[in-house]
Amino acid sequence: MQAVVQTFHVDRRHMDELVAALDEAAERFSLGFGGLICLERDGLRQEVTVIVMWEDVAMEAFAREVAEAHRHIAATTDLGVLSRTHQVRRYVPGVDLGALLAGP
Repeated sequence: MQAVVQTFHVDRRHMDELVAALDEAAERFSLGFGGLICLERDGLRQEVTVIVMWEDVAMEAFAREVAEAHRHIAATTDLGVLSRTHQVRRYVPGVDLGALLAGP
């Protein structure tokens, strides 16, 4: 499994656009897509870290879609996007955070 980690800054007024772009990108992926988490750190400009988990084979199969998602996300940011790919050595799933974050 691999994790693509992107870090960038977004002006507060563009956060809704960023979340919509992430949702749209995630809807395109299916086979081998391990999930997505978006972390925000408050400040003058929001620092955002997005982590996307992929099975190794899926990462290759969806390379074009991943590149398009990166372009879409970059279009909503103030500065460039720092993107790194990490090999996941251990992943321990917990409770379904998506259901918890979605609320009632």
